[in-house]
Amino acid sequence: MKIFSPGRINLIGEHTDYNNGFVLPAAIDKGITFSVQRTGNKGIYIQALDIDESMIFQEGGTLPPSLSWKTFMAGILLELENEGLDWNGLKVDFTSNLPIGSGMSSSAALGCGFIFALVKYLNHPMSRKAIAQLAQLVDHKYVGVRSGIMDQFASLHGKKGQAILLDCQSIEHQLIPFQPEDYTFLLVNTMVKHSLAESAYNDRRAACEKGASLLGANSLRTVNFEQLNENKAIFEEDTFVKCQYVLEENDRVKKACQALRADDFITFGQLMNASHEGLSQAYQVSCEELDFLAETAQNLTGVLGARMMGGGFGGCTINLVKTSELDLIKSTLISAYKAKFGIEAETYIANIAEGTYVMDTDCD
Repeated sequence: MKIFSPGRINLIGEHTDYNNGFVLPAAIDKGITFSVQRTGNKGIYIQALDIDESMIFQEGGTLPPSLSWKTFMAGILLELENEGLDWNGLKVDFTSNLPIGSGMSSSAALGCGFIFALVKYLNHPMSRKAIAQLAQLVDHKYVGVRSGIMDQFASLHGKKGQAILLDCQSIEHQLIPFQPEDYTFLLVNTMVKHSLAESAYNDRRAACEKGASLLGANSLRTVNFEQLNENKAIFEEDTFVKCQYVLEENDRVKKACQALRADDFITFGQLMNASHEGLSQAYQVSCEELDFLAETAQNLTGVLGARMMGGGFGGCTINLVKTSELDLIKSTLISAYKAKFGIEAETYIANIAEGTYVMDTDCD
């Protein structure tokens, strides 16, 4: 059996998911392909074909000594074992065309795709929502990243030509049409990932939880601008600014959906630009390389909007560009970035595609 598990882009709504807010992601046509077959051996054999690494995991096994892709797999297997799933005697290979560290959520594609492949092959009943929640649990419990649910949900629930308006509190979603004839999403990879990314992610989450607690709320989702501003005096400045950003970004997601329903891509692009400013100046999860690419793109003819995408401190910018200007915009950004940083940026076209699916049921 072969399974395809896509990466995702996030059109707008960054760092709102773990605050029970709103996000607007979509699955894309790049991802991880899994192959599952029966071997009859004890344990499970897993091979990462692209990097020529493998692992064998037995029932009741322990986590690898160092954090890697094997940690995801071991954590998933332990949790599925606790649910009574017998994964003994399987061989799983996987290969990816998702750039690591690009902000297209290769980790969610890996975790969700692996769970999906196992439960489908073994005919184990588990909903896509439950798979997303299990993959998120593994992030929290075994990897140490307190991720929201967005990446996993988008990878599993994507639909071609549709963005997903996800309410991260209720885990309910709506499909928002995104089928512009004249515009394309261009991703530009900074090719950098600064080391403070994971610790800063957890720090931002802690700051938001602290802000919600100061207001007697379970999360920032139930806080409005009036409450926040009336109680500014009890906040440290940094905590206040970060909480304010989350409320503003939730508002931008709602306005972005209204714009897309009206095919108003100019307004949508302006909201993307405002999102980047908030991420860079208020939430402070951007970096010099991301800021340079976003600001350079925003000043080019044919670019409606540009912002950093993902957790931050590296990875990609996402740019909404006129298709007729695509080649010129791409070459201009690559040249300017290389002149500034001496780094050859990579670019990708992101086509909105189906969520995780079975490619082939042949088990031979």
